[in-house]
Amino acid sequence: MNWNSPQRQALVIALASGVAQVSTALLYAVAARGTPIAQFGYAVSAIALGTAIAGVFDFGTTNYWVREIAAKTTDPRVIRSRAATRILVVSIACIGVGALLSAVGAHLFAYSPLIAIALTLRQVSEVGPRAALASHLTVIGLLWDRGMSLAIFFVGRLWLPDDSQGILLCWSLILGPAFGAVVLGAISRGDRRLLSRDFRPMLPWRGSLHFGIFGSSVALQNLDVSLLSSIAGPAAAGAYGAVSRWTQPMTLLANSVAVTNLPLTANAGSGRDAVSIIRRSAALLAVALLGCMLVAIASTQLVAIVLGDAYSSSSDILRLMCGAAAFIIINQPLASLLQARRDERFVGTLVAGGVAVHLGTVAVLGSTLGAVGAGWALIVVQASLLLGLLCRLCWRAVAR
Repeated sequence: MNWNSPQRQALVIALASGVAQVSTALLYAVAARGTPIAQFGYAVSAIALGTAIAGVFDFGTTNYWVREIAAKTTDPRVIRSRAATRILVVSIACIGVGALLSAVGAHLFAYSPLIAIALTLRQVSEVGPRAALASHLTVIGLLWDRGMSLAIFFVGRLWLPDDSQGILLCWSLILGPAFGAVVLGAISRGDRRLLSRDFRPMLPWRGSLHFGIFGSSVALQNLDVSLLSSIAGPAAAGAYGAVSRWTQPMTLLANSVAVTNLPLTANAGSGRDAVSIIRRSAALLAVALLGCMLVAIASTQLVAIVLGDAYSSSSDILRLMCGAAAFIIINQPLASLLQARRDERFVGTLVAGGVAVHLGTVAVLGSTLGAVGAGWALIVVQASLLLGLLCRLCWRAVAR
């Protein structure tokens, strides 16, 4: 099988990502049905915080390292040393933060740093295979990740009381990614394996400033759930978080296109060639947009069947998220294209501004409209980002 075909890699990654996100949505739905909405709100806020911490510590290095290895502009041994240092720094910092949160009684949020460590291991383990256009290996790691998460959650439900499902959800999203990283490291060839015992400490984030601004901004966007919880209460965060993952199978299809095309567009001879590479994946993006439309149409019935009457307000939120996801599906390949063509400064600045506006809008609208306000805030920022990306691409075309 020709794994070097970007369309085939994007399709395989998209299918695997879709399966993975459906399984994650299943975990959230089952946990939500068995947990009071306010308590579930605390759990999803802790998970969102852990995801944000991992993204901030990543600081764009994952995509930056993929580009540098693919373009052969940085010695892989240097990147291995940076990767090992990053894991070490994240582990020490997160263990300290987790101990502090436990000491002050924020026991559920003490899981956030552990989630961050597990996600960091997954991110680092994917760099080598992605740069070598061996993304089918990342698919195997991803499926093991979600399979382990499902096994931990559903086996744990047999032994633990119902009021522990929030904690069980956190543990499943800690051990699953960590296990997936171990599997991916085991099946990757030596030249694709970034983790090595032979390394010397190096600053992990050197050279990734503008990738980091972009990546950290995207990660901080996950704080919308935690911010909504503090402003509108955990019940609003629970209603929002219960459906927050339902559009991710569609957005991850776009992310798969961006991920698989990044090394190719980085090596393209011209901007026109790079755009042509993205256009070949237009059919996959159209499928993702169609998925958003179908979920939006069936949102009321889906929420009633999956979550029950207690989460009836989540159907309005789900429709808003489908609208925002449609913009995200277009934004992700465009942002990746500009980054691959070394325009990461603009992308980072644009996204950082957009996320700042997003969180500010959540604070304003969330206090008056609750979870629905957070949904509108997401649409506003994603539409603004699309406008900015299109303007930049047009300017580059005119400048040539």
